[in-house]
Amino acid sequence: MLPVNEDLKVVLSWCVLIWIWRGRNKSQSPNPAYQLNRRRLLGELVDCNDTLQLWIKPCQVTIIHIPSEGAEIMELLKQYIIALTNLYGIVAIEQVAEIYNQQNEDRVNDDDVADYLDEDLSTSHVYDYDEHFVHESVIEVDEFDALMDKKGDKPHYIPEKDELLKYADARYYEKPKQYHDLFKYVKRSFLPSDAGKAEMLCDIVIGTCRSDFDIQKVFHYFGVFEIEFKNETQINEVLQMVMELANNVRLWENNGHTPHEIFEKFEKPNLRPLPAAGLPGIAGEPKLSVMHGGASEKAGRNDPCPCGSGKKYKKCCIDKERGN
Repeated sequence: MLPVNEDLKVVLSWCVLIWIWRGRNKSQSPNPAYQLNRRRLLGELVDCNDTLQLWIKPCQVTIIHIPSEGAEIMELLKQYIIALTNLYGIVAIEQVAEIYNQQNEDRVNDDDVADYLDEDLSTSHVYDYDEHFVHESVIEVDEFDALMDKKGDKPHYIPEKDELLKYADARYYEKPKQYHDLFKYVKRSFLPSDAGKAEMLCDIVIGTCRSDFDIQKVFHYFGVFEIEFKNETQINEVLQMVMELANNVRLWENNGHTPHEIFEKFEKPNLRPLPAAGLPGIAGEPKLSVMHGGASEKAGRNDPCPCGSGKKYKKCCIDKERGN
């Protein structure tokens, strides 16, 4: 093999691409050489000697010293696609490229990411739909449009690189402090001699919080695990901890943010405090007073109407209540 410089390698690479493209248009051969795309040319077929060998009928073409860094970059990009899909449920091509470039010196573009739309990532539960990478469970229940509506324009939660890449493992999810609080309580109060069973129950509870939260489902699982509550206090304590957990798990509909983060960072700052002088539009209106005895105590005909209109009861709501 003849040594070549960097410029010649680029020229040779494009020559091979043109050759493959022309061959694919002239032949129906299933030869894998005709199936190559730009990503595979630069990455996956690089062997341990940094030499890319392409068998194209009737000749063998050898490109010398294709850098192995290309393969590493594309493999890392693949991990980002899988991780972001697991974190968000749905992720757009441009979002993958943007986050990758934020966290890495090597740059990729939308075309590099789009190459993976034709890649079979089903073993990682990732599929392509409408220029997006979509988690398998979203496809199975046909929830793409519904989930996109829930996401709206919410910002994306972007963890640090090391934390983000943990999501490439489909079994990984962040366990917040509230999960550990619940586990300690369950183990101490109900399963002191079976930490494994306590952990299994808490994993099911957080799974319910992450998908289709229903407090009745949660207590159903406590029953399945034969948990017996001693009193109402225990029920209320578990209820409070489960609600805290549900507000601190990362959700697809929030683009990876927790409900608590969405409220504190993006909704709470936009809330306007009530004016000290009272609500607008009712200045000068009589203040409502508490009727002793609660709702069961009736107002007299000449008493102020309980609705707060300022009129006498007989001139205001008495006929309505008679009708009811």
